[in-house]
Order: sequence, then C-alpha cells, then structure tokens
Amino acid sequence: MGGRWYQIGRKRWIVGLCCLLACESPNPKTESGSVQGTWPETSADSVYTLERVYALAGQRNASAGAILDSIDRREAAKNYAGEIPAYEIQLARAFVASRDLNPQRAIRYLTPLLASDALKADPKRYLFALALMSNECEVSHQTDRQLDYTLQYMELARQQGDSVRYASAYLYRVSAYCQQGNYREAEECLRQGQRLLKQSTDPRALGYLLWSREVEIELLTERHQYKKAIAVGRQLIDRYETLSLDQRRRLGLDRDSTLNFRLAQNQVMMAGLYAHDGQREAAAAAYQKAQRFLQEAPEVLSPQFNALTFDYLKTAGRYAEAKDCALRYLEQTNRGDTLNRFYVEAKRLLAEAYHLTGDDRQAWLYEHQVGRLVDSLQERSNQEAALELQIAYETAQRERQIQQQQFTIARNRQIIGSLSIGIGILVFLLGYIVWSRRRIARKNRNLFEQIEQLRRAQQELDRIRQLMSETRRDSVVEEKDALFERLEALMRDRQLFLRPDLNRDQVALELGTNKLYISNSLSQRTGLTFTEYVNRWRLAYAKEILSTDSTIKIEAVAVMSGFKSVRTFYRLFQQAYQLTPTEFRRLSRLESSERA
Repeated sequence: MGGRWYQIGRKRWIVGLCCLLACESPNPKTESGSVQGTWPETSADSVYTLERVYALAGQRNASAGAILDSIDRREAAKNYAGEIPAYEIQLARAFVASRDLNPQRAIRYLTPLLASDALKADPKRYLFALALMSNECEVSHQTDRQLDYTLQYMELARQQGDSVRYASAYLYRVSAYCQQGNYREAEECLRQGQRLLKQSTDPRALGYLLWSREVEIELLTERHQYKKAIAVGRQLIDRYETLSLDQRRRLGLDRDSTLNFRLAQNQVMMAGLYAHDGQREAAAAAYQKAQRFLQEAPEVLSPQFNALTFDYLKTAGRYAEAKDCALRYLEQTNRGDTLNRFYVEAKRLLAEAYHLTGDDRQAWLYEHQVGRLVDSLQERSNQEAALELQIAYETAQRERQIQQQQFTIARNRQIIGSLSIGIGILVFLLGYIVWSRRRIARKNRNLFEQIEQLRRAQQELDRIRQLMSETRRDSVVEEKDALFERLEALMRDRQLFLRPDLNRDQVALELGTNKLYISNSLSQRTGLTFTEYVNRWRLAYAKEILSTDSTIKIEAVAVMSGFKSVRTFYRLFQQAYQLTPTEFRRLSRLESSERA
C-alpha cells in the first residue's frame, strides 16, 4: 500500500513521536508536536536554541540549519564547554536531515556520532540516536545495518531496565524483516513487542501500541491478508476515537484538528484496504469519512496521507481523482526549495496518474523530470558530502595546528618549570647538607653515650617484661580454670542447658563475664565450642531419662533435654553414642532385666 513512500511517510511519524517520546527530546514541550507537524511556537528569546531547531525540523529546515550553524559557532568559540555539547548539535543536524527526508545525510551525521564516547556516556541521547539511525537505515533499505542498530538499541534498553523501549525495538525489527521477506520472523517480533507493551503500565506504551497496530496492518498488507488488516484497522480507529483527553495530550492529539487529521489518515488507509479486498462500497464510504475529517483538520504536508489517498483512488479505478490528488500534492510541495523528496514523489505520483488516464506523453514528461530531479538530488547530496568532508578536513587541520602550538607552548613551559625546580632543589640540598654536617658533628659526641645507656635500660626492661609475662600467664590460666569450674557448676546445679534458646550471652550474663572468655575457656579445657558443650550436657540428660523411664516418647525426651528439633537430637545422639535413642533405650532395658 503506497509502496516505498508510504514507508517513508510512516517512519516520519515514528521519528517525530516514538523516538522523541522514548528518548526524551531536548524540549519535553515539543515531544508530541511532530505528529502532524504542529510544533508549538517558541518565544523570541529562544530562537538560538536546540528546542527551536527541533520545532522547525520538517517545516523550515533552512532556518533550522542556520540556527544550528549559529549555535555551533557559539559553542565552538567556547570549545563546547557550555551547556550544549558537540554531540547534541550533531544529533540535531541528523534529526533535521531526517525530517527533510534526506536519509543519506542523516546517516552521514549519525555514523561517526554513534562511535563517539561522549554520546555513549549519555544513554538517553544514545538511545535516541540509535532509534533515528534504525529509521534512516530502513528508509534507505539498508536492512542489515538496521537490524544491527536495532539490536544495539534493544540491548541498551535492557541494560537500563526500560521495558517500553525494549518492546519498541521489536517493532523496529518488523519492517526490516518485511523488507527481507521474512514474514514469519516479522510476525513473531510484532507479537513479542505487543505483548510487552500490553503488560507495561508506563504511559509511553500507548503511543507504541498504536504504532504497533499500524505495523501490523503493514505486515498483513504485505501478505495480502486484507480482511485481517481491515479488522485491525477498525480496532485502531476505535482506539483513536476513545482516547481520553490526557491520552490525547500525551500523543500530541489534544487539539480536535490534529485528531481529525489522524482519523482522516486512518480512514483513507481503510479505504485502500477495502479497495484491495474488493469491497468498493465500504471503500467509498471510508473515503468519504476521511474527507469529512479532513475538512476540520489543518493543512499538513503529509507524504503518508497523499500516498494512501493516491493508492486508494488508483485501486478503485478513480484515475482522474488520483491525478487531481497528485496535482494537489505537487502544488503543496511547489514552494521554497523544490529540490526535495516531497516534490520528487509528487512528480512521480503525477506521472503514474497520467499513465493511468492514458496520457502517456505527459506521463513520460513527468517521469523524465523525476529522473532529472533524482539526479539533482544525488548531485546535491554528493556536493554536500564533499563540502562537509572539506570542512571537516579544514577543521581537523586547524585543530591539529592549534594542538601542535599548545603542545609546543606546554612543553616549553614544562622544560622551564622543570629547570627552575631542579635548580631550586639543588640549592636547597647543598644548604641542607652543610647544615646537616654541622648538626651531626655536634650530636655525634653524645651519641655513643646515649646508645650505651639505652642498651642497659633495654636489658633491664626485657628482664621486667619476662617476669610480668610469666605472672600474667599463670593468672590467665587460673582465671580460665576458675571460669570453667563456675560454668560446670552452673550447668550442673541450674541445668541451664534445658533452655532451647540458650546462648553464650545468657551464660556470660549469669557468670558476670564476657562470652569470648567462655569460648576460650571451653576451647582450652574441652576443645569444644559452646554449642557442642551445651549439647553434651543435653545428651547426658537425655541418656539418663532414656535409661530410667521407658514410658516417655523419644520426641518428648528431645524436648525435655532442650533440643529444638527431634531430628537434630537423633543425629547428635547417634554421633555421640553410636546408637539411636530407641536402640539405647532397648539396650538399657535389657541390661536392667539381666541385673534383675
């Protein structure tokens, strides 16, 4: 439907809405304005700003370029140390080229930009650049490059945890797979993207869901599944008609005129689908609805709308009206610089219209003009590329000269500074040596006497330390023995081990000591940890119960002995006595019977 120019027109809307919506355009107020080219007016004091450039893109590209040149000169004078880094200016140039339907120029701006470390350090703008590059590669039918950049976009969105941008990457890949004829993979990407967007609660997801419906219609149309495409188109129109005021504001459709244009475009798309499906009456009705909506919409230069209208009229056999549509489109684009892709496409459509009406002479004339205009566009593009290369080369030369001069000055300053510092250090060292020699001469006389006195004092100190160490060691051993005896008495007399939640802090509190002292005492006397020590008392207590009372269940014995878990009791008992509690009780009973 609409061929290559339909895709170009649709991608302009994606660049204007989805890229800016996802990647936060420089001016949030202008994010949604590009849906129909109705960017908000900017004040006089904001003429030389990037916000103004983005507002003018697609409408007055020459003015946008002049503002960018002015900003670039201003920031270059400050070595891009102001508020606007160099990559932001380059990215704006790429966007203006994209809105001017000049994908090759946009790609020339974006290719070195995407390799810039400065841009990569700004993830949001890097995402915007990747999305823009993906769009331009699709328009230029560079499918492999488009898939590569889309995968980079997807990975960066995943790293940032942004599910909406991650889902949008799937939608970018659909068109690439369609161009390759890989419809199965395209459908899978479409379903994945729609599934993620439906699960998201992010307000941005709505714009992408609407776009996904257009992508789905394109995919179905490519596969000639017109009935399914019609069903999706109806759902899309219903969704637009039920948008809340807040949702319309987010999509830039808060004014009735802009919404009417979007509905008119959807209706003319439906007319084309009906016509391809052979439903001529439904197609005519949808076209009439589109015309009614268009009467209450602003006059907008929309390649997509004109391509869809022409496609419907051609399919419906209304060749005279198709010619009038192409003439209106040509008149819209015949202003200012006519050497642009809008004007070329209008001529191409008019040539096709004349061919359909049987006027082959006029058709040939316009086809000839299209060929000359395409050549002129290519020549201009080549000239611009050569000029850009020349400017870049001259700029690089000047930068190298400035860098060389700065390097020479810095090197000379470094040499002079180093020599001055060296001379100063040398003078200081000589003075210090003289002063030190005199000072040393005065102190050397007393040095040997002081050394001898220190040696004798050290010997006496070593003797005292040895005596104190022996006394302290004996005292520590005695304290640890006394602490262990007190611990034994505490366990034996008060049976603290029967508490399931017994810990070192509680025992330390009872003994009036530190829990580390308890651990050290146990380690020295028994080689056990505190837990092993307490469990040894519990096992002994349980062993006594098992051997004296056979009526108590094993589980109850475990609880009575202070164990929290019966399983732990079984495991520790068997490790300690090589018998399970049941086997021990049975053996104790037999021994009692034998003694009796």
